[in-house]
Order: sequence, then C-alpha cells, then structure tokens
Amino acid sequence: MLELGLAKLALIALVALVVIGPERLPRVARTAGMLLGRAQRCLNEIRDEVNREIELKELQQVKTEFEQSARCVDQTLHASLREALMTSSAQRMPAPARRRNWHIRRKAPPLWRKRMTVRHRAYVQSGAARMMRHRPALRRRRIHFF
Repeated sequence: MLELGLAKLALIALVALVVIGPERLPRVARTAGMLLGRAQRCLNEIRDEVNREIELKELQQVKTEFEQSARCVDQTLHASLREALMTSSAQRMPAPARRRNWHIRRKAPPLWRKRMTVRHRAYVQSGAARMMRHRPALRRRRIHFF
C-alpha cells in the first residue's frame, strides 16, 4: 500500500492549507477523519464476516466427518452384535421344561395355603362388607359421587 512517512504527511498538510484555506481546513479534516473511520469500520465488518463464514465451513466439515465416523461405529457395532447373537443362539441349548423357573415355583406358597388365606380373609372383613359381597347386583345400592 502507500507508505506515508512524516515528510509526506507534512507535504500533504501544506498543500491542503494552501488549496483549501485556513478557515475551512479544520472542517474538511474532521469530515475526512469521519469518512476514514467509517471506511475502517466497514472493512473490519467485512473481514469479520469472511472469517465467520470460513469458520462455519470448517465447522460443517468437522460435523460431516464426525457424523460419518459415528455412522461407521454404529454399523460396526450392529454387525458385531448380530454376529454375536447368531453364534450364541446356535450354541445355546434349550433348558428342559421341568427345570424352567424352578426357583420361582419353590418360593410360591402351595395351593392349599392360598385357599386357606382367602377363606380367612373373608372372616376378617366386617359384617357389612361380607353382606355387600354376597348381595345380588340388582339389590346393591349405587353410590353417587356428584
């Protein structure tokens, strides 16, 4: 660009003083300074916008690479799981029907105990509850909640 040293700036100021005149020189200098400031701000905004676009493109590239690697990992994981399931199902033998869930049945109460507790609960209920249980559905009183 232009290399403006101290000597060149002094020459430009002297020519401006002669051409413009001492009365209008401060106003012209102020206007020129404001225009230079606006031009610098516009250049900085354009530079920042270009940098943001470049970063956005880089981020999009990183995102696509990450998605591709995630898909690859997902596919390999599914393939290995499928393979493991196929090999384990071929090696596994079905359990005998008699032995299935024996530990659950061992802890369950016998049927005679269940019947006895049901009868016992009937005697623990109050008289009104027992009568309500044995009353026919047509003779039961309906309870309205509204």
